[in-house]
Amino acid sequence: MSDHKKRIDTLLVLIAGSPISGDVSYTNIKGEFAEVSKVKRISYKNRYRLLQVLHSTRALDTSLKVFTAIKGYGDGHSLGNYLHNLSNPPTRSLNPLPAHRAQHYQKNIVMIRNRFMHQAGTYPNGDEEIRKLLSEMHDCLATVLVL
Repeated sequence: MSDHKKRIDTLLVLIAGSPISGDVSYTNIKGEFAEVSKVKRISYKNRYRLLQVLHSTRALDTSLKVFTAIKGYGDGHSLGNYLHNLSNPPTRSLNPLPAHRAQHYQKNIVMIRNRFMHQAGTYPNGDEEIRKLLSEMHDCLATVLVL
């Protein structure tokens, strides 16, 4: 079993044990994470790594969207927006995501994703970069889901 598969399985367990699993988007989130392993069949490494970034961040994006809506952190339209909403909750009854954690995830997930999605000719350097991104996503979800 590949390291990516183990990390994806861990992310899925986190989400399955959260309020996200009761949302209609849960099936799509699982499907996006499943694609991270499936795209490895593509022989062109730059393409499959780029698709791994795309599918994993779409899963995280939707997970945070559902979580922030269910818990009352407000609605949003992007990873950065969800992180902002989580660190600046609309009421005192909601636990905030510490600002330094939101900044960390902004730098290590959102900016990484944006670089690959918005700059022509950029691709992840190797499987290690994908592993690091998935690890950051795991840390992000584990932190957010206990708020």
